[in-house]
Amino acid sequence: MEWLNRIYSDLYSSQADQIYDAILTRIFSGHAPLGHRIMESQIARQLDVGIGQVHEAMIRLRDEGWIELIPHGGARVVDYHDPIRHRQLYDMRLSLESGIFYFLAQTMTAAQAAELEPIVSRIERAYIMQDSLEYRCQDAEFHISAAFLAGGPGLKNIYRSIFMQWCIMMDRCRQIGPTDRCTWNQAEKSHRAIQSALKAKDCSLAAQLVRQHFQIPECQLKLKKVGWEADNSRPPGF
Repeated sequence: MEWLNRIYSDLYSSQADQIYDAILTRIFSGHAPLGHRIMESQIARQLDVGIGQVHEAMIRLRDEGWIELIPHGGARVVDYHDPIRHRQLYDMRLSLESGIFYFLAQTMTAAQAAELEPIVSRIERAYIMQDSLEYRCQDAEFHISAAFLAGGPGLKNIYRSIFMQWCIMMDRCRQIGPTDRCTWNQAEKSHRAIQSALKAKDCSLAAQLVRQHFQIPECQLKLKKVGWEADNSRPPGF
């Protein structure tokens, strides 16, 4: 959970934010599995908070795409084992990512390029050290920072939720993991190439490179239930 906390460290201030954080942490850690039912009353009891604040957090999670509400029955974590949802999230991120980098290349300033440069350097260093945790943190920082530079805090928050849902889907639904060999072997080159295209204000190339960086061959878009979801030793979530 360390890298998730680093990525979301700017969000939590009110009690509703903290409830949101608690639920999101359980989703991301696997204590509330994909498709798992969540009851507001149970959350309120476990966290010793008011039902109104739980409801506020749940609405936010619904609006961001983490959960879906069940009429008269609470809510459940969105299950990306559903191939339609799986493909929708993939297409959504691919389209949004292309637009972000195309627009950012159009408007790129020297100060923005300087802001991204150390992140790219840390990605390359993490690759050399084969530090997957640091790599994931810095890769997330690069893409989320690009969204912020392209569209401000609103776009950053929209993109961040999609990015993190994608990470969960890869971890739990794909046959190969989020740092599969094909992606990992190209990682140290792709971010530097994207950064160079941004600095050159080459919109088409920046969008093309980020699509190549993110795009997954059709043969790899296969679903498989894996990992902890069949592990009864994990403590129950909400």
